[in-house]
Amino acid sequence: MPQQFVADGIAYSIIADGTVKVVRGDTEYTGSIVIPSKVTNAGRTYIVSYIGTSAFSYCRKLTSVVIGSGITKICGDAFRECTALASVTIPNTVTDIEWGAFRKCSSLASVTIPNSVTYIGTSAFSGCTALKSATLGNSLARMDQSAFEGCNSLTAITIPASLKALEYYSFVNCTSLKSVTILNGVTEIGYGVFSGCTGLTTVKIPDSVKTIGNFAFSGCTALRTVSLSRTVESIADNAFPATVNIIRE
Repeated sequence: MPQQFVADGIAYSIIADGTVKVVRGDTEYTGSIVIPSKVTNAGRTYIVSYIGTSAFSYCRKLTSVVIGSGITKICGDAFRECTALASVTIPNTVTDIEWGAFRKCSSLASVTIPNSVTYIGTSAFSGCTALKSATLGNSLARMDQSAFEGCNSLTAITIPASLKALEYYSFVNCTSLKSVTILNGVTEIGYGVFSGCTGLTTVKIPDSVKTIGNFAFSGCTALRTVSLSRTVESIADNAFPATVNIIRE
């Protein structure tokens, strides 16, 4: 079993490369915490590499988290259902936010994904019902399905050019989402990406988009007109509600 220790109330496990990861402790984490970039135990200083799977999950009295610079990954379910978590600071060294990392953090009001992040996993922020603002960094290369599913307070989103394909159900049932800006560089809007976004009134689709999949905008009942470039190669028959006027330019 890897050697474990606790420093300043946070539990760590020493991993094979001699660094440490943050792990689940014997007591529930509460209040505000700062996860440092380095930690000292028994006279030895360790680099903190990443936040381990389920390290803080279901810590329902945890209110804010600052993640230290140098940490590179937030593993699956790391902060799942931390229902009082209102604030998280992610440094510009994190590259991966894995599956369910902040799932159902129902008090989280905003999140800024730094430019260092290249990957957001399945359901990473799904069910964050208080999330009004989400900023995606300009290096994001992959975002798996349902990443922001059910974030029904989110009002606007800009998709960076680095993200070539929007995976299915990425923003499904974001009912307050009114405006979507997709930057030039994105090539595919997948299955059901914005389905059930009943408040969506404006979507900007760039010339780079070549494919719009089944049910991509299904149930977007407030959407009236969409302008598309003639360079779009494939639009599924049921990509948009029948009430939407599609203008090819």
